[in-house]
Amino acid sequence: MYFLVAHILNDTLREKDRQVGKDLDEIEQVFHRISELQDKFNTLLEQIQEVHTFDENIAAIEKTLNDLQQQVNKAVEQSTQLIAKTKENYLQKQNLVPSDIAQEFTALELLSERVQGAMETKQKEFKRAKTVRTEYLSGVDEIQRWLRQAEVQVQDRTLAPAQMKELLHRINQEITGIYERFTMVKTNGQLIIDNCRNSNEKLLVQSTIDQLAQELGQVRSWLDEKKQQVGDSLDAWTRFMNLYQIVMAWVAEKRTFIDQTIELRTLPEARNKLNDYVAAVKSIKPIVKHLSEMDKELEHIGQVTTVGDLKDKLQEAEDAKVSVEAVLLERNSLLQEACEEWDQCERKIKDIRGWIDKAKQSLDSPQHKKKPLRDQLGYCEKTLADINVQKTKLRLSIEKLEVHFRNGMGGDPRLSENVDDLLIILDGLAELVRTKTTSLEETLGQIDIYQQQMQTLRQKIIQEEQQLRLVMAPTYLPHDRERALAEQQACRERVKNLHSKITARNERIKLLIHRGTPDDAVLET
Repeated sequence: MYFLVAHILNDTLREKDRQVGKDLDEIEQVFHRISELQDKFNTLLEQIQEVHTFDENIAAIEKTLNDLQQQVNKAVEQSTQLIAKTKENYLQKQNLVPSDIAQEFTALELLSERVQGAMETKQKEFKRAKTVRTEYLSGVDEIQRWLRQAEVQVQDRTLAPAQMKELLHRINQEITGIYERFTMVKTNGQLIIDNCRNSNEKLLVQSTIDQLAQELGQVRSWLDEKKQQVGDSLDAWTRFMNLYQIVMAWVAEKRTFIDQTIELRTLPEARNKLNDYVAAVKSIKPIVKHLSEMDKELEHIGQVTTVGDLKDKLQEAEDAKVSVEAVLLERNSLLQEACEEWDQCERKIKDIRGWIDKAKQSLDSPQHKKKPLRDQLGYCEKTLADINVQKTKLRLSIEKLEVHFRNGMGGDPRLSENVDDLLIILDGLAELVRTKTTSLEETLGQIDIYQQQMQTLRQKIIQEEQQLRLVMAPTYLPHDRERALAEQQACRERVKNLHSKITARNERIKLLIHRGTPDDAVLET
């Protein structure tokens, strides 16, 4: 009996000893596992702390953190499972977890929480760093893209000044937001510089910020300059259009003026119309100046913006001015010629009337009649030639003037009547002068006849005187003195008769010269 009890007790002790040994093995395994997990957590903690979240290789950092997160999650899960399984084992045995194991579990949980906290903090740091870098890069990209677009738009010359003004206003509104974006870029860039370990990247970020600041300042300067230029361009556009309206109004006014029919009835009317055209021609000069100013304004606008249809308007104004100017200059020239020729014609008529009166007075004047007949005849012949010259001049003058009248300038019908009357008067004067010329020619012819007769009579006197000397010689009929005396007397009578005839013809010549008209009949020899 005692032996049986002893045997039972011995078995019980061996069982307990085996159980204690098993429990000790389990405790050692738990401590070993706790130690492994602690080492793993500490390793993970070191790895987490070594991660540089502001490294430029975001993808690599993100992958590293994801790997660490998986490892942390796995370690936490293993730690949780170990604690839970251990507690469950002791609970099944209706035993309490040993205090030293409980303390290690507490330390392990604290270490797990610390690692998870470090991981969470590192993830937040990375998220923040990633956000900083992303916002920095997107901000830089947005600003650079805006700068390129703004530069192209500011330098664009295809827009009209009004459109460019609206564009500049929009860009000016946008630049406020861009500067706000640039402030964020500078802030994020400074964070990168402060936290980045790569010196080259620090220099790159700083130079990028400096370059953006310079380019933004340049664009703002361009905007200010462009706004001034566009303002000047708008003023130039307004001045151009004002000048265009002035030129086209002048063209319309002058077209109405030149469309008016020119009806000239008198020389004063012609002079008044000429004055109107002279004034119209003078008005061309300021129009030429306006066109020159329009060209300058166009060039000024073209240096900043597009000129739109202004070039066509300038060409239209120039063409309209040229067409109107050509008509004005042509008609002004024709009117000037017409007035000059009309004035010359009237003065010619007046001069010819005066010349006719003077010619008549000269023909009838005592001084003229006292001149030698041949001088009078020469004057008459000259007067006849002058009459023909005056008639030719008069006809040419009226013909030149009538050319203008036939070109649609009207004409004074009284002028033609005056010319016709004057031609009749000239013809009458010519007839009078021709009559007087004929009379003078006949008179001079009679004088020539008388002078020839006198020459013949003088020859006869010489012959008779020679005969008288012959018959008076003592040797002539010395035996018949009576006959000699009779012949002498007969010779003397013939000489006397011949002298009487010469005297008569001298008297007749004097009478012809004094009277200036021929005899009805010429004295016979």
